[in-house]
Amino acid sequence: MSTNQPQIVIKEVSTGKDYMTLLTMDGRLLFMGQNTFALGSVLSGEKLPDYVTCLEEACVKVVSGRGDNGVGETFLELGKKETRNFLHVGSGMYFMVVLTSDYRLISSGSNECGQTGVGQNASSMGGFSECVFNKDLQDSKNEILRGIVKIACGYQHCMILTRDGTMIGTGCSYQRQLGPIENDISYEFTKLVSPETTTPIVDIQCGYFSSSCIDANGMVYVVGQESYTRLVAAEKWTKLQTFIYDPVQYMTMSCSNSFFRTTSGLVYHNWGSNDDNENKPFENLQKLSEIPNVEYIFGKENFLAVTESKDIYLSTNSSCSGIIKPPTSDTRWFEYNGLKQHIPKNGRYQLFIADAFSFYMYFILSSNKEGHLKDNLKITLQKGQTDFEKNYFMDIIIK
Repeated sequence: MSTNQPQIVIKEVSTGKDYMTLLTMDGRLLFMGQNTFALGSVLSGEKLPDYVTCLEEACVKVVSGRGDNGVGETFLELGKKETRNFLHVGSGMYFMVVLTSDYRLISSGSNECGQTGVGQNASSMGGFSECVFNKDLQDSKNEILRGIVKIACGYQHCMILTRDGTMIGTGCSYQRQLGPIENDISYEFTKLVSPETTTPIVDIQCGYFSSSCIDANGMVYVVGQESYTRLVAAEKWTKLQTFIYDPVQYMTMSCSNSFFRTTSGLVYHNWGSNDDNENKPFENLQKLSEIPNVEYIFGKENFLAVTESKDIYLSTNSSCSGIIKPPTSDTRWFEYNGLKQHIPKNGRYQLFIADAFSFYMYFILSSNKEGHLKDNLKITLQKGQTDFEKNYFMDIIIK
């Protein structure tokens, strides 16, 4: 890797079906994967309307060998184009919502259930459109936009958390994934009912048809029908009792699966839990006992667990091509060395893995206090044959 390589400092990583977005600390939004949004590309020579968002080549990929088990190393070098237009990004299954540096909320992608928040019968394909706030939010719209701290997206819904704990959302709530809202669906951003807690909410996450959040005391709240949360029946925000005496430090919600790491170091999960009403464990949560000292778990439908000593375990339900098969059919997790050989053996760092369903990308978090992702070796475990390019990132440009 070139010693003159510019450093890339990543603020947020967000993924959907076959695509990934990286937001840099200086406001650059990078896109990799399948262009399901019909965004135009300057590389294709298309003539684009002035208002249409387009993609421009952002990075050059330098591969130093593919390695074993389908893992390769990638070094990213920024192109000359510099754009600093974005503050936050949230990626859903086939849509994304972003906050621009001039505090506009815009979205792109599928809107069949109002998940992009651009109004009923409106389309966000082919570019980005301005999101719409309902009449009850008009007086507080500017305050909300300037207070956004996180955008989270599911299959057909989007939630936004502000600095003062306000939650707004749009899209489908037929499965109660947004909690109780008028008509169970919204095509505009509307204020959501918040959990009953006096402690600030510090994180929100979305599954396919459910949502979760955690407060500053480590208490977890979920919303959604039990068949989708696969935890509890939650027509409104419902507090999980499992963690009252052992608060949660870290959680990840993906599809219908949830993992929680508590202050005592235990990891609870509902992946593969028994859904039989007579035999299922309390709140459908069981302890992850197969792997010692788990620090983080990443993934969507397949999972990678990273231990405190940076050992990596792969779930046996993985459909990744090029990855070794589990040693036995009854093993739920197995140690995976294909990825570990590509990460540093020394130094203080944290491994972060982003899953876009058809490919993974891994990052090495810096050891500085900010904990941001920095100029790292990365790439991909490819999970099946795909017809799109994963060898470079593209800039998202607002024209």
